[in-house]
Amino acid sequence: MRYFMIVSLILVVLAGCSDPIKDTEPIGENKKLVVHPFTRSLSVVDTEKFDIVRTIPLGRFVIDYATAPNGKIYIPLHDDKGDKESYVAVLDPKTGSLKKIPNQYGSEDFITITKDGTAFIRTGIFKNVKDNHTLLIDTKTDQVIGSVLIPGAWTRLERFSDTQVIVGVDNPENGTEGNVYIVDRNKAVPIFPESLHPRAPFEIRYNSESGTAYFLYNGVVDEQLRQRYMTKTTDIKMLEAHIDVWNLKTLTRINQIYLPFPRPSSMVLDSRGLLYVGNWDVSPNEPVNHVLVVNPASGQVREVETVRNPESVHIDKDRLYVGSGTDGEMDIFQLPNLEHVKRISSFKDKVRLPMITIN
Repeated sequence: MRYFMIVSLILVVLAGCSDPIKDTEPIGENKKLVVHPFTRSLSVVDTEKFDIVRTIPLGRFVIDYATAPNGKIYIPLHDDKGDKESYVAVLDPKTGSLKKIPNQYGSEDFITITKDGTAFIRTGIFKNVKDNHTLLIDTKTDQVIGSVLIPGAWTRLERFSDTQVIVGVDNPENGTEGNVYIVDRNKAVPIFPESLHPRAPFEIRYNSESGTAYFLYNGVVDEQLRQRYMTKTTDIKMLEAHIDVWNLKTLTRINQIYLPFPRPSSMVLDSRGLLYVGNWDVSPNEPVNHVLVVNPASGQVREVETVRNPESVHIDKDRLYVGSGTDGEMDIFQLPNLEHVKRISSFKDKVRLPMITIN
């Protein structure tokens, strides 16, 4: 028994020390990369034949990636306890080259790349810090060019301009709770002179041509949190899941749309101005298997049946991809009529899909 335990321990240590980041095959045309957080890998999916071509091991927890203007794919990786270095993986889909960009911050997850080739990457997740650095990488040179400090806990980044991103920020200690910041290579600046909401939006989508922003808020289902937020607002409806539509050129709210499910998890914007919202299960006893289609102009919300726990949504080439946050399944719908094209059910882990911005 003692021998077995020693051998098992050695295997675990060796597994934790292995570095799977190595070159792979070229990705090829009509392929989609799907993220698997717990198996720490990417699946290469043929979007014409609807089969899984192969798996690319990454060795670390991953939930997001983004494609740079030069076509390379940047994949933030979350550190494990005991890891001696932090890095972002870079995949060249044309050659299959897979390399690492080390950095000092660690625990990276969400990423957005602006049109000038700057990668903005959230760091410090799960470290319980009050302020977080945005790691900056120049994708033209694959060099770390610095960081920008954001004063509080913040959510996913969205492209705001060719050189800037927009993000929701929560920090009750310094008064930035419920605000939205514009971030460039040098600084983070709040849009609103004071908090516009008792909490920051969980997700932001932005149309730079019209100046319209869509702020997605989760419903507050935890009773202690509800009591805390009720001290900051007299409108209990603000604690329900909803989307606020703002004109950021005039700083005026255009519409407020309430959602039928309390735990929205992701949101994408298509070229016609419609929003598609993924949703978490409320509980194991209350599964959700619908993605929401929202018309921001009319406020109309309709439900489209899909995979269970449709945690992530993604748009590419007039197709909507919906990934299950519970099962190894992904639905594909054709836009704009939302005709169901295919369900792929052979993934070995939950499916995460990156966000995509239509500008």
